[in-house]
Formats: sequence, structure tokens, C-alpha cells
Amino acid sequence: MIGSAEAAALVRSAIDAQPRPDILQGLTRESAEKMLSLAVQGGLLSEAIVSSTRGPPAIEDDPRAIVQRLLDAGRLTTWQCEHLLVGRYKGFFHGRYKLLEHLDFGESSSVFLGEHVTLGTRWTLVMRGPLYLSNPSAMAWLERRLRVVAPMDHVNIVRIHDAETDGRMIHYLVREYVDGCNLAALLNHAVRLSPRLAAALTLQIAEAAAYADSQNCPLPTIEAENVLVSRDGLVKVQPAHISLGYRQNSRIDDQSNGMASGFPPGDVESLGQLLFQLLTGCLPMESNVIEHDLNTLRPAPPDWLKNICLRAVRVSGQKPLPTAADVCQALRQGGARSD
Repeated sequence: MIGSAEAAALVRSAIDAQPRPDILQGLTRESAEKMLSLAVQGGLLSEAIVSSTRGPPAIEDDPRAIVQRLLDAGRLTTWQCEHLLVGRYKGFFHGRYKLLEHLDFGESSSVFLGEHVTLGTRWTLVMRGPLYLSNPSAMAWLERRLRVVAPMDHVNIVRIHDAETDGRMIHYLVREYVDGCNLAALLNHAVRLSPRLAAALTLQIAEAAAYADSQNCPLPTIEAENVLVSRDGLVKVQPAHISLGYRQNSRIDDQSNGMASGFPPGDVESLGQLLFQLLTGCLPMESNVIEHDLNTLRPAPPDWLKNICLRAVRVSGQKPLPTAADVCQALRQGGARSD
């Protein structure tokens, strides 16, 4: 019950279906030349790279074609070009990292795809947002969170690589980059998943949650937006407490071996809700209609998978699954029976 090939194909299809802006549409020769000049000023390109891309001096080259070659070669990104076109050429570098794409933003953080300038490796950079500029308690909260979560090392959990600090506060967090999309985007593309794939992905998520429980750092509520699936079909849970998201009145109990007392215990019910969402394409509304909704699906999920979903969401009359480890065991046993 691996399902990685099916997941990988679906992820690639979802990514390919996303609209891509045509940065060259309406681009004049003059604006293309200005873009190249600003890219050099901003340190994104060197004069040597631009010159080598132009071709032999005897050939008059269209600067728009040069921009396209640089995009194709990965020397520039569409996001960088969008900024260069409006005259922004500063702020592409943070410490040892060059910003390539803007992935997400919010009050507490902005998320970028970054590249290590020396090694060329790609990472997710989470920049602190306006909330932290005027809230020292939020920064202290973040530092305590990171000390608890940073040691976590599991194949299905997004890893923390580094935190850039000036000795007083954290400026940005460096996380493992997952080349793929989250489950919300996957469902938006596919509507709902096959029972086999839903079970396979839920098993990987449950394994991440079980590991977190074993490390005394239980995952908060697991939602489709926080679960990433890579291009090769591997699930990576992105726990809410390794983002720069801040919750008022949330704290860490330093006397309990790092247990985050501000976090709920391992949330098995959210695992069941996510499995239901993968199977049906929507979140369960009321517990008394969950079984009916599962029974009306076509193709119908196998009985063992419906049973796991009902037990995880704690439907009345069903024996609950107490922990994420129990969900893992039930999924493995059910998958073994169906293979």
C-alpha cells in the first residue's frame, strides 16, 4: 500500500495545471535591457553571464530572447523578473541565501523559496512578519518552539535546517524545501482521491504524527494546507509550530521534557477528518452523516478503510482509535488484507 507512483503522477498533473504568467508578454527591447541592467546591479547576474548569453558580437540579439534564455537556464525566475520590471532590484539576498520565489505570506511570516549562494541547494525561508517587530513575547514564543521542534527527524516531517539570528531575535527560519504541492491544492485539482491513494497518504501522515508523539512534541491539528506531497509522492507534514505562526497565550512547559503544553495532544480526530476529506473531497460537517457520506461514494472505499475513518473521527457507536500509532497499525493491517 505505497501509492507513491499514483501520488507522484497526481502532483505533477496539479503543478502543470497551475497558470504561469508570461513575463515576456508586452516586454519591449528597452524594458528588457533595463531588466538585465537591474539584475546585474542587484547581484542576480554578472556582466559575464549576460555577455555570454547574448551570443557572438556580430549577431544583433534581441534582449527579450536573452531574458528567455536566462529563464530557461534558471539564472532568473519569473518572480525575480516581475520585481525587476518595476525597478526593484534590492532585497533578493538574505545572508547566505538568494530568494527565488515567493511562496506564501501572512501577518506573522512570509515564505520564500531560497537557494544557498555557495552550495546551490534549495531551502524554504520563513521571514518574520510585522507581528514580531512590535511583540517581544511573540519572538520568545518562537524561540521556545524551535528548541522543542528542531531535533525532530522523520522522513515524513519537514525538517528545520537553520535559524538566522543577530543574537537578539530570529530574522528568518530555514526549512527543508519540498518540491511539490500541498494536499489542498491536490484536492482542488483532483476533487477526491482513490481509496488506495487516500489510505497510502494518510498512513504516511499518521506515521509522522506517531513519531511526534514519541518525541513528546505532538502535532497540532493536521490540515490539508499543512501536508505537502513531493513530486515523487512522498508526504511531508509541515507542523504549524515550525512556522512563524504565533498564538497568544500559548506556552512551553520547560519542566515536562519539552512537551508543548500549548499544543493539543496528538490529534487523531483530525487524521480521521483528513482521511474523510481525501475520500470525499470535503470536510465532514456532522458526525451523524459521516457514515452515510462514505457509503454513498462510488467507487466505494473498502469496509476496513471506512471503519478506520469512523473510528478516528470518533463516530458514536464506533470504538475510537486512541493514538496516531493505532491509526498506523489499522492502516497497515487493512492494506495487507487488500494487497
